[in-house]
Amino acid sequence: MKYLVVYDITEDDVRDKVRSALKDYGGTRIQYRAFVFDKSEVEMAQIMLKVKRIIGNTKGKVMAIPICARDVDKVVTIAYKYELPEEDSVVI
Repeated sequence: MKYLVVYDITEDDVRDKVRSALKDYGGTRIQYRAFVFDKSEVEMAQIMLKVKRIIGNTKGKVMAIPICARDVDKVVTIAYKYELPEEDSVVI
């Protein structure tokens, strides 16, 4: 199943650790604070537990939103002069 993972974390160093972890766990970065995963429900739950440990008591929020295949086919992306850091890419 596809998941959209979005996050808003106040502390820069914790936010960077979460970003790095999400990438290491196989996420594809689609925005500065958004990743897409193709994982099972169990795998996604394990990833979210790991992210929870990274965040600890830091103020923030992380959401993993399941997206069914039918809805993935309806995704519309508009990007104009949009670039992420070199190590990341935008999925269109």
